[in-house]
Amino acid sequence: MSFSAGNHSVTQSSFADPCTASSPGFDSGFQAVSEGSRDVPEWSFTVENDESRKARRNH
Repeated sequence: MSFSAGNHSVTQSSFADPCTASSPGFDSGFQAVSEGSRDVPEWSFTVENDESRKARRNH
């Protein structure tokens, strides 16, 4: 994920409570990006579901 101009964050939450960070979970923290900035923060993570975890355990 790349952040564009503005104030952003990437925070794990739930559909039941989307404005509250999950714990445990991930949170990029506040990312301020100036208009026209070429220095854009990036945030990467892997999303796994039960099937991908089962496949990894079986190898």
